[in-house]
Amino acid sequence: MMSFFTRTIPPLIIGGIALCALAAQAADTTGIVAYKGKVLLDTNTDVLGKPVKYPEGKPRIISEMITLPVGATSEPNIHQTPMYLQVLEGELTVDYGTHGKKVYRAGDAFIEAQGVPHHGQNTGSGPLKFLAVYMGAEGIANEAKP
Repeated sequence: MMSFFTRTIPPLIIGGIALCALAAQAADTTGIVAYKGKVLLDTNTDVLGKPVKYPEGKPRIISEMITLPVGATSEPNIHQTPMYLQVLEGELTVDYGTHGKKVYRAGDAFIEAQGVPHHGQNTGSGPLKFLAVYMGAEGIANEAKP
């Protein structure tokens, strides 16, 4: 028959070792944290299926947060450099002329058409907010008027 000592002490020792291991993990102060990301966009083509073309020269990245009121329309433009766009709020309808219209809503991310005249409009019921990131080069305008 096992004594109280032989039945109780070994499980307590194993439990204590496990608690020490957990405490050591929790006390890790290296600042390294594992995280999981959600891929928003993974592409090598623009929204019309054309290959993304980076300009020659010294890279220049510009980001803008743009807000358009209900019904507002942008001026017609042509992007000369790749532009990442993510709709944060609202609804954006882009008219690509002979290439048709596309509607983007909150959460949508894409590379805008390069070299194709287009204009966008807030076709939603509230403000349109989007992030635009231009991936250009020094001395080259990100967009031009057609």
